[in-house]
Amino acid sequence: MTRLRRTLSRVREAMSFKTLWQGKFISVISPENIPYEAVHEGDGVIILPIWEKQGRLLIGIRSEYCPPYMVKTGVEENWLTVMSGMREEGESEEQAALRELKEESGVEPINPDVRVNLSLIPVFKSSTYRASVVTVAFGEATESPASGDGSKSEAKSKTLWIPREELEDRLRGEQKDLLVIFLWLLVRDYDKA
Repeated sequence: MTRLRRTLSRVREAMSFKTLWQGKFISVISPENIPYEAVHEGDGVIILPIWEKQGRLLIGIRSEYCPPYMVKTGVEENWLTVMSGMREEGESEEQAALRELKEESGVEPINPDVRVNLSLIPVFKSSTYRASVVTVAFGEATESPASGDGSKSEAKSKTLWIPREELEDRLRGEQKDLLVIFLWLLVRDYDKA
């Protein structure tokens, strides 16, 4: 029993964090007794929108102005990525996905099939961020201008609706992140199962 108590005590100590830096959206934290640093941020959703329009499956992705991606390249350009966003207080994964889809694309699906494929999965080891992957499949939708989040980065970004059969070729030729490649792997056989 003494060994178990010592182990539990070490776990509790390891779970006590100090804030090394605090920003508007994220902070950098470190466990009190372990030499490790991590980005601390809220949880979010990654949206996999599939729009059956005029007999084709269109996949919604983003051409996004993302300054952190430019740090290592030194080149100011948009990157292909997924639609994503943070969950607001009290919001379900499905609600967050539909809100973000409308904000980033201006598309509001009518009677969508919304499915949480993965729920609150850690995205990478140096962050507390957990994402839920939500598929939003639909045929009918209303369209309006995307409202975005009002940031300068958002103003330089846009949503693209790419036919599924063209997505692989599109990803070959442009700057892209791992998330959009993951999305492509999910959708390439979407209706073949």
